[in-house]
Amino acid sequence: MKVLFLDIDGVLNGWPSQRTQEIMRACSEAVHNRVIFPDALDRLVRVVRATGCRIVLSSTWRQADWRDRPGGHEWCVRYLLALHGIEVLARTGAHQSGPHARGQEIADWLDAFPGIDGFAIVDDCPEMLPEQQPYLVSTACAIGMLDGHADKLIEILGATERVQGAGEEG
Repeated sequence: MKVLFLDIDGVLNGWPSQRTQEIMRACSEAVHNRVIFPDALDRLVRVVRATGCRIVLSSTWRQADWRDRPGGHEWCVRYLLALHGIEVLARTGAHQSGPHARGQEIADWLDAFPGIDGFAIVDDCPEMLPEQQPYLVSTACAIGMLDGHADKLIEILGATERVQGAGEEG
């Protein structure tokens, strides 16, 4: 099994568009492009379909007490991805502290699940552990995931099926 460690802020959305009250709104509004950039979501769907990877949330969206209730951050992400046929496999563990906190959380998750065949990380924060750098695709927090980021993730994870390119008809 291949996994993609997914950050949300700066990957599926951009900081300039984000307000706390928007994040807290119902997912129906998130679907209408108030929280998640539709193009970034489409790129994530392309990566998952091309590679067969499973999603592990590494975003701070997984940490709030209300994450699983309707309207909570993690619930919204799971709902939006489910609309595209993508299930979130898991989330990384408790928040670490220090300059490589997220990288350590990812390392801890990988240690707990040793049967992983491959992984990639998509995040707007480049502060991962040194050994994770080859698997990191770093986005710009203001604009989120672009086509080049998606292409790099597919390269790291390895495509399992032919991906329809821009301008091709299916």
